[in-house]
Amino acid sequence: MEKNIPDNRSDIADRPTPWFEFTSDRQRRRAAECLSHLDEHYPNAVAVGSFDCAFMAWLIARCDQLTSLDTSDTPLETLLQRPMPPGLRLAKASMPFEWPEGRLDLIVLNEGIAEAKEEHIRLLAAHVARDLNPGGSILISTSDTAGSERREDALSASRVIRTLLSKRDLELTENRSTEGHRVDLLRCPAARRAPQRA
Repeated sequence: MEKNIPDNRSDIADRPTPWFEFTSDRQRRRAAECLSHLDEHYPNAVAVGSFDCAFMAWLIARCDQLTSLDTSDTPLETLLQRPMPPGLRLAKASMPFEWPEGRLDLIVLNEGIAEAKEEHIRLLAAHVARDLNPGGSILISTSDTAGSERREDALSASRVIRTLLSKRDLELTENRSTEGHRVDLLRCPAARRAPQRA
């Protein structure tokens, strides 16, 4: 599942396009909107679907480890053409049938989730229910415009949220739409400490 990425990145270190360049102001605003809802630090995170390189660079700055999953080679090859931040792992995965092992503190889903079949959403929700740590977060970034196509994305995001809420004790803490961009944030309550005996 994981792409074969050399440990020595000297062969890509001086390629011309750095990770932090956005191709439009809209991309920058969307990335900033997503990050404004997140905490400053996550030990282990996964991003599912194609994301802008600059957003990934901003996100990895808050994560000790970040796994980026995509069903297509093309976005991964695009990422590999740029100097890679440490702690980032790229993987081609048949989602949601392939899923990284280990506990997660942050899961980021992009608007590709709107195209998922119902049974795939349920399987994704099962992964989340099993692997999201107490206190962890799920951020869903989708389009939300007046166009019928994107309106379907927004409705699908709501469907995903309902499925996630049915599988795990989660709280929907943010639900905002700005400039055609919808951001939903769900949090898993932190584990409660057992009362100490006197």
